[in-house]
Amino acid sequence: MIKFFRHIRKSLLMENKTGKYFKYAIGEIVLVIIGILIALQINNWNENRKTNIKVGTYLFALSEEVNNNIERLERTKTYAQNNLKKTLGVLEDLNDDSKNIDSDYMYNSRLNPIYKTELESSVFQDILNSDILGNINDNKLRGKILKISVLLEEYDRLNDNSQESWKEYMLPYFQQHLNVTNLWDSLSVVKMPKLKFKNNLKAFVNNKEFANILALRMRMLANINNRTTEYISQLKELKESLNKNQSHD
Repeated sequence: MIKFFRHIRKSLLMENKTGKYFKYAIGEIVLVIIGILIALQINNWNENRKTNIKVGTYLFALSEEVNNNIERLERTKTYAQNNLKKTLGVLEDLNDDSKNIDSDYMYNSRLNPIYKTELESSVFQDILNSDILGNINDNKLRGKILKISVLLEEYDRLNDNSQESWKEYMLPYFQQHLNVTNLWDSLSVVKMPKLKFKNNLKAFVNNKEFANILALRMRMLANINNRTTEYISQLKELKESLNKNQSHD
């Protein structure tokens, strides 16, 4: 094509047709510019296509991660509600002198650590620490992803606080007043020995300190239940936005 235009310009110069020469020269420049612009546009389109595919892949993975976290939080919510009822039952039984206090009852008193839920966050972190977030065109979706990232940090702190409270209040009381070897008959591989230290289970539960510990546990479980309910709601909103985004694509 360039040789063709060059041949025309050369012929026009030889024929001393300067006006037409300049017109062809300008036309040639315009065609070159148009060609460059088209090439740039195609390149931009191709880069945008690659970016959109990459964003779509991450959002699909994020949707899977959100689903997994919702399932885990649903289990945590059920755990918190069940244990809240059991702890309440033990607290109410403190006024019943006829209640038989045995090792099974001690197990139901739920002095074991509060269940800690580990949420998945790898995809969230990848999106936040890369250019993916900035390439999401839906502003509302981008905002919800940022909001959930803060939520995940809050949930980690909630878990940590629950574990610390157990270590600070419940575990010391348990260790001070009970000989656990006499509560657990056996482990998975060996039989637990019976020690001379006797457990007075009735004295263990019939005091104000034990009642306060149960009340603290109930407060912690209620907080976990309430916050978990809130987190599930937020994650379901994000899931809905992700589904809408994928359907538009």
